Amino acid sequence: MAYADMGKRFAAKLIDIVIGVIIGLPFNLLFGTTKTTSAGVEWKTTNVIPTLIVVAAWAAYEILLVSTKGATVGKMALGLRVVNEADGQIPSTGTAALRWLIQFAGYLVCCIGEFLVWASPLFDNTKRNQGWHDKVAKTFVVQA
Repeated sequence: MAYADMGKRFAAKLIDIVIGVIIGLPFNLLFGTTKTTSAGVEWKTTNVIPTLIVVAAWAAYEILLVSTKGATVGKMALGLRVVNEADGQIPSTGTAALRWLIQFAGYLVCCIGEFLVWASPLFDNTKRNQGWHDKVAKTFVVQA
């Protein structure tokens, strides 16, 4: 098994982020509320229900694709796959959900935590490029 290098993992995540923006932006534009600051600057805020829909769509995208295909669209585009540590098989829905939950928990920490989770394979001194979400779920990202 060849572990995925960080360049490909980063590029795959960028593809997935673009897909997320394509999914999330229309919800913000359609259901967001325009606010005006005291300085007269207008900006959009997102209401709770559209935000929950976007989070559910993000979860479904990550969890369903990883548990059925072994990869998100970004990973598929770059020839990467998520596999279980123990047997090299595609993760179960529960394992894929655990990987996603670790990333989401990072997101809840001012969004900065999510970037740390994504960058965490850089801190893996085992040379397996295993991120915190991979370590908790006992998965690897490998070249397909």
